[in-house]
Amino acid sequence: MSYDDSIIEELRARLQAVMKNDGFTQTDVAKTAGLSQSVVSRFLRGQMKEPPQDTMNRIRAFLGDEGHPDVLSHEEVRKAVRLYRYMKGVLDEGSRVIIQDKDGNEQILVFLW
Repeated sequence: MSYDDSIIEELRARLQAVMKNDGFTQTDVAKTAGLSQSVVSRFLRGQMKEPPQDTMNRIRAFLGDEGHPDVLSHEEVRKAVRLYRYMKGVLDEGSRVIIQDKDGNEQILVFLW
């Protein structure tokens, strides 16, 4: 899918504003959106002439745009970033955490920092 340059520029400006206002780093955005830090960096510098649709959708989800199936609210993103920062400070690389959802299903998370 090809995007109009103005759509890409508007999304870039919104992402930069949110990062500045909320103190998010490129790494925060990358980890929360499921992108690499280098992809976020290239997007912010305008080095991606035609970002892949998945990249655009993940950035939109990070920004809390409605209409996307896996979009988190802005407050949920802030909570996820705070949790990531906390967990990184507490756990070592390779640490395992078992999470149980409300239905009793367990998932094991392995941190690769």
